[in-house]
Amino acid sequence: MTDTDTLLTPTCLTAAGIPTATAAVPDVSHPAGTSPDLPLRIVLSDHARTRMAQRGISPLAVKLAITRGVCIRKQGLVFRVLRGKDIPPSISPHTRGRIKNTVVVTKTDTDTGTCLVLTTYRNDKALKHIRLKPDGLL
Repeated sequence: MTDTDTLLTPTCLTAAGIPTATAAVPDVSHPAGTSPDLPLRIVLSDHARTRMAQRGISPLAVKLAITRGVCIRKQGLVFRVLRGKDIPPSISPHTRGRIKNTVVVTKTDTDTGTCLVLTTYRNDKALKHIRLKPDGLL
């Protein structure tokens, strides 16, 4: 199985007390130079899968945002932003243009080491907008 194959095994997780039926993206190992607190398993919520399909965001973009993107903790969630300079040079220029500025909103289950992807979108000024968010929910 390759890194971009999607596992179709449904998993049931609880994120903030809400059970969600999900399909998992492949296991992700810790790449060199990244934080060892990265989750080892990425799980997509139904909402995230719907938004990925609507917005044309690939599983590769989600994986790269989680493993290589800038991590900002706000409002009890983790926002991961994939900037152009975070994309490995082995990725083609066409693909780089399509996946840069991808934002993945996650919640990590520390008991299982699972990263639940809540939603994903693209925003050219994501870092600025996320940093301006209040720390807590209103």
